[in-house]
Amino acid sequence: MGFRTVLVLLLLAGGLFAALWFTDRKPPVERVAETAVLDGRSLLECKTMVWHQRDRLPIEIGRLPDGRFALQEPIADVASAAYLRNIVTTWDSAQMQRTPIEADAEGLARTGLAAPELRFTAEWPDGHRIEIAIGEAGALGEARFLLRDGLVWEGGEGLYESLQVGIDDLRERVVFRNSPVEVRELRVEQQQKTGKRESLHLVLDGTEWRLKQPVEGRADPVAAQRFVTAVASLRVDDFIPGQVRYPDRQPDVVVEVRGTRGEETVRLWDEGGALFGRLP
Repeated sequence: MGFRTVLVLLLLAGGLFAALWFTDRKPPVERVAETAVLDGRSLLECKTMVWHQRDRLPIEIGRLPDGRFALQEPIADVASAAYLRNIVTTWDSAQMQRTPIEADAEGLARTGLAAPELRFTAEWPDGHRIEIAIGEAGALGEARFLLRDGLVWEGGEGLYESLQVGIDDLRERVVFRNSPVEVRELRVEQQQKTGKRESLHLVLDGTEWRLKQPVEGRADPVAAQRFVTAVASLRVDDFIPGQVRYPDRQPDVVVEVRGTRGEETVRLWDEGGALFGRLP
């Protein structure tokens, strides 16, 4: 093969590579008529997300050391996986369309973006940050005006509605991360009226539950599974408002769960027949 032929092939290959590279490049948000609200990213992978609705306290969600999402403002608590799933699904799939409205004083006033209904910010570990202001509903009430990167867009009403949740709704009500089928060991220690503490300790040996306390032996499979399911399915009924002071005594009930998701311990106190404590 001659030098000229090789050179022509190299030029063709280089041109093909350049065409593919430029085709694969994602155009900047400012230059497209429709694009993903989050640039194709997922809130599941973000480091923090903050939203501030007008006349309300801002809500900030970050990460715990184990990777779970947690409320950081206005209170510190584990975040509800169920409510966050709805927010993540809505925002991850959302698209927005460019409008001909200029982002000047007149345009922002027309769209309610001069004083937005809500401001949303998400930041990822690589430093990428997206800030979006949500204004008034569109003419048909099915969309909201958005301000991003200095441009006015339209996005679905779901973006606004998904963030209409109260603080208590965003707090996790599931006590244990280990679901009943993930539990491999369960120990419940309870204070008796006599002052004596008694324990019920179950360990899964293969497919069979065995008692370790108060006696050792094989546990009734149906009763053991029902007990494990009942404990591992515990949920919070109500959140105590304000600063909680724990009694200056041993907890009335201590529950230790070991399973696929690690070890979890809950200490509970009995006040007037109601148990209270803190999520693990």
